[in-house]
Amino acid sequence: IVVAEVAPTVRTVWAGPPSAALANGGHLVYDDRRGRLIIGIGDLLDRARTPDPTTPNGKLLLLDPDGAFDQRPMVLSQGWNNPFAFTVTDGGAVWVADNVPGEKGERLARGDVDGRPTRVTMLPRNTVPAALTAVPDRGLLVCGFAHGRTLRYEIRDGRAVAADGRGAAAPCRTGITFVAHGHRVWLAEDHRLRALVLR
Repeated sequence: IVVAEVAPTVRTVWAGPPSAALANGGHLVYDDRRGRLIIGIGDLLDRARTPDPTTPNGKLLLLDPDGAFDQRPMVLSQGWNNPFAFTVTDGGAVWVADNVPGEKGERLARGDVDGRPTRVTMLPRNTVPAALTAVPDRGLLVCGFAHGRTLRYEIRDGRAVAADGRGAAAPCRTGITFVAHGHRVWLAEDHRLRALVLR
C-alpha cells in the first residue's frame, strides 16, 4: 500500500505494508485542521496485529504530506476491520463507515475520539459501505455497495441517527461526495454519475 504525490512532482509519501486479498482499506483524505493526510488501513486479514501500535493493521493513520517515504505514521485510531469509507466534517470530526466481513455488523462511528471507534451506530445488514460524505447541516450520507442506495444519518448528541429526507435511498453503489458550490451531492453507481441538489 503506497501513498504518493503525483503533482506538481511525483514522489512516494509513504511506503506502507503489503496488501492482502481483502481488508486493505486505502481511502485517503487531507485533513486541513491537522495538516495531515489520513489513510484507512484494514486489518489486512491479520486481526491479531490490530492492537499493536507499531503495525498499520486496522487503523486510521496520520501522514505528513511532506514527509519521507519511510516516515512512521501517527495512529489516529485503531480497532477497525476495514475503514474504507471515511470523511472529515467541517467541524473536524472524523466519521468512518467500517466494512466487516460475513455476518458481522458493519458500523458507522467516530474515528478521532479516544483512539478507537466511538459513538458507534450499526449499519443495516449487508450495506458494504463504499463511500461516506458529510453534508453541512444535514449529517452524513453513506453509499452502500451491496444494496446500491444511499443511507442518510443526522448527528444528534454526537451520534449518527438514521434519518429520512433528501438524499436517503438515492441510487449509489461506489462513490459519493458533497460539493459546496451548487450545494450538490454527486453519487456514483454502475456506469452512472448523478447529481442531487440539496436545498
